[in-house]
Amino acid sequence: MALKIVFFVLWIPIAVAAAFVVYRLSRRETGLLSVAVLAGAIALAGLVVFPRTIKDTAAAAHRYERLWSTNKHRAGGPEDCLTANFHACVNEQVWGELRQLIPTHDRYYLQTNYGLIHFWTFTSLLPRIAVDNVHDADWVISYRADPKALGVRYSSLRTIRHVYANGSYSMIVGKVAR
Repeated sequence: MALKIVFFVLWIPIAVAAAFVVYRLSRRETGLLSVAVLAGAIALAGLVVFPRTIKDTAAAAHRYERLWSTNKHRAGGPEDCLTANFHACVNEQVWGELRQLIPTHDRYYLQTNYGLIHFWTFTSLLPRIAVDNVHDADWVISYRADPKALGVRYSSLRTIRHVYANGSYSMIVGKVAR
């Protein structure tokens, strides 16, 4: 604790001196007091919180490494988790089935309002092409939505269950009839 206080006490004069240099350079370049004061204040604010930012970054890296290490050595193997607290661990087999079902260069439309599912699907299905218009798609992937509400005809619909590792929710995949 004493070392932290000493570091903080020594860091403040360094931050003030650096902010003063920024102030002087701004004043010389612009000739405007208000711009120089603003530049100095921004530099001071950034430099004062810099040690805290470094500490927080190091703590987060340590915490995530510990979580990853725990996940890596799970009895059932590692899970792909969308959040660091492992509450949103997806079942990678769902996207494996999607990759097997949808040919490599086909186009698909993703029907969902869930950002994490958007991210996971877009990155997992590459090089398949995501489209914004359902009428341009060869396939429709629906998560917590009704694919029939889109107004397209399907040659087949398939349900893939257990999107999350805890068994909840499913995806419906439809081949668009041409």
